[in-house]
Order: sequence, then structure tokens, then C-alpha cells
Amino acid sequence: MSRFSEELGYSARRQETIIESAPIWLRIAFFQDVLDYFLDDMLESTTSDFIHVINYSQLINSISITFQRDLDEHIDLLKLFREIEWYEFYDIIEIIGNHIESACDEIVAMEDISFDKYPIQYSRYINQVNKFFEGNNVRWRLDDDSKLHLLLPDELIKMRRKVGTQLIESGLKTTRTHFQKSEDLFTRRPLDPANSIKEIVSALEALGTTLYPDVEKLTATKMIKELKKEDLFPDYFLQIMQIFYGYASSEPGVR
Repeated sequence: MSRFSEELGYSARRQETIIESAPIWLRIAFFQDVLDYFLDDMLESTTSDFIHVINYSQLINSISITFQRDLDEHIDLLKLFREIEWYEFYDIIEIIGNHIESACDEIVAMEDISFDKYPIQYSRYINQVNKFFEGNNVRWRLDDDSKLHLLLPDELIKMRRKVGTQLIESGLKTTRTHFQKSEDLFTRRPLDPANSIKEIVSALEALGTTLYPDVEKLTATKMIKELKKEDLFPDYFLQIMQIFYGYASSEPGVR
């Protein structure tokens, strides 16, 4: 149900895209909307009535080791959420996912039951985190390995899918491969924007080899010259291509 302020267009926080931050209200909401369901004082592996899958003290110990801090195993986790750096908040989200996965594996082993039939699965946490992020305009998403990756803007996702499909249908597999690598380097950790640009340039060169097979040792610069002759693309587009190529060629360790 939408809030009063949202219906009148006054909910500013919903319009803010969250990437390199974690506002206090977001941390509190995560604790209440997602984490509270999975928390308990102890891990019990009784029957299908099992609900909570986090051993609280073990979780705090893992956070202590990760952050290299001496944390009391009975510390108020919500209080900790308020005090840590924004990036540490996301570290904890990944740590919790790892704990839930391990706990479910232990229960399945002890009870000799099928993981996919167990009432509380690891995927439930992943889904709830991503649903929470989506509802609060957070651009991170938690994958099946409990690692966060950056979600591209909606328009770019649609465009990427369209371009990827067109490349496959046109038989441009090499171009498609470089195109996909570029996205992975830009959105998945460790983030590597420099080599993401390099892969885009490689994709352009692979495409150019197909479009201009008679051009010897074709580079992005030579391809841009050929495109200019045809006068099919606006100058600003070709200028961007040239900037990408210049960056990829001059950046140490990139090309």
C-alpha cells in the first residue's frame, strides 16, 4: 500500500538512487523488513516447523573477524547498523547470506531431507533482500553466491538486451562476447570500469572487422574513419567512440 506522501508526490527518499551510501533509515528498514524474520538466539534443527536460521553469536563473531573489531556477541545488531560505515552495512548483508546458506546445508545434512523442499531456503533471503532493494531504489542486487553486484539503470538494461539479441541474431558472436564482458566488468565485483571500456572498444573492433573486411589491421580509429565516410552516425556518437579508444589505449594495464 502506498503512503500518503507518495500519492501526493512528496516522498523524496523514494526518488533517490542509492549506490555508494546506506542512509540510517535504510538500515533500520532492512532490520525490520528482512533481517528480523531470520534472527533467533540459537539455531534449532528440529522439524519442518524450523523458521529461524541464524545463530546470532556466530554471526557477530563473523562480523568481528571481517571488520577486525572486538564486538560483544550480545551486541544489539540494530545499534551496530547505526554506527558502521555504509559499505560495512553491505558487507553484513553478504555475511548474513553466507550464514543462512551454511545453516540450511547443516540442517539438510542432519535431517537427511531435500534442500529444495525445505520450508526456509537460502533463496528466500536472496529474494527478500532484492525485493527490499528494489522497493527502496537501491541499485545493488544479491546474487546466488551472496555477493552484491551493481544493477544497471532500467533503460540501459532494456537497451543491453536488445543489442545482445541483435548481435546473436546477426551471428556476431565475438562482438557479443566482448559486449557481455564489458557489462560484467562494470557491474560485478571486483568492479573494473577501465577494462570494461577496453572490452567495449574490442567489441567495436570486432564489429568493424565484419563491416570492413578489406581494411588492413582494423582498429577502432580506422573504423571511426570509415563510419565518418558513410555519414550515418552523429558526430557526438563518433566522438564518444574515439574517447573510449583513446582511454583504452593510453590507460596503463588496460590495452
